[in-house]
Amino acid sequence: MSSAFLIILQNVKDCIAAIKTRLGIPLKNTLHWRKHCTRHEFRKYVTGEIAKLQEVTVIYVISDKKTTPIDHAFFYNAVAALTLERILKHTEKMNTKVSVWFGHVWIPSENNTGIQLADQYCGILGAAMLIVYIK
Repeated sequence: MSSAFLIILQNVKDCIAAIKTRLGIPLKNTLHWRKHCTRHEFRKYVTGEIAKLQEVTVIYVISDKKTTPIDHAFFYNAVAALTLERILKHTEKMNTKVSVWFGHVWIPSENNTGIQLADQYCGILGAAMLIVYIK
């Protein structure tokens, strides 16, 4: 799954730091949905905290990694292109400019709060899709 955040502000960093503090995660560690949000009350807390964020737009491109072609570079470049296309279409609607950086999860945690937030949104989306699928 590829994700993009159009507006990353200090409040995102503060939100991630507050979540880590509340869950007892050292600030230098990266927040991961699957690792840290295993219990329902943790998921509910994290979801509630990031729902309070304003002026954040999340854009996802969902892909099935199980069907990834042998040419992994082509696959990831195609997903990145689709993500960028969606960002540009959204910013056109907003009549605004945007700067885009593609990051990796191995960026130090103090520099990747947007990626950590994306991981939380991905977990929430995955949990919601699972609930819908089960019902």
